[in-house]
Amino acid sequence: MSTYNYTPGLGNAASYQVSGKPFATASISPINGVVEITFPAVTGWVMVKNGGTGDVKVGFSSAGILVSNNFITVDGYSAGAGTGSLGPMDLKLTRLYLSGSRNDSKSIHVVAGLTGIPLGNLDTVSGSVVQLGGNGIQGVNWSGSAGVG
Repeated sequence: MSTYNYTPGLGNAASYQVSGKPFATASISPINGVVEITFPAVTGWVMVKNGGTGDVKVGFSSAGILVSNNFITVDGYSAGAGTGSLGPMDLKLTRLYLSGSRNDSKSIHVVAGLTGIPLGNLDTVSGSVVQLGGNGIQGVNWSGSAGVG
C-alpha cells in the first residue's frame, strides 16, 4: 500500500485556506531609496499602510520601481483622509519593495499572512532566484519586471 506524504506547496490549496502565520513590520522609512522586505515564508496575503506625509511606491522588484514604473502608489497621510493603504492582496510573495521621497514619519507598515510553504519549495521557472542571507537558503519572487534590463 502506498503512503502519501502531503507537504505545503504552491499548488496545495490547503496552504492558503488555513489562517496565515502573522508577519508585521513597522517604522519603515524608504526615503530616496528602495527598501526590501523579505518574508520568512511564502505569503498568502499582504497589506501596506502608509501613515507618512509622502506617497510610497510598492513593487515586486527594485527594478520595477526604479527602472520600469511597474509599481503601485499608496497615498500618504492627508488631514481628514487618514492613512493610505493597499490590500489586503492575495499574493504569493517572498519579497516586497518600498520606495518614497517624503515619508518623514517612518510610519509605513507591512502586514502579511504567511503560509506554511518554505522559501526553498518554490519553482525557479517562473520567478527570479535570490540568495537570502548567508544561510544558503534561496527564495523566488515574481518580479513584475519582465523584460526589464
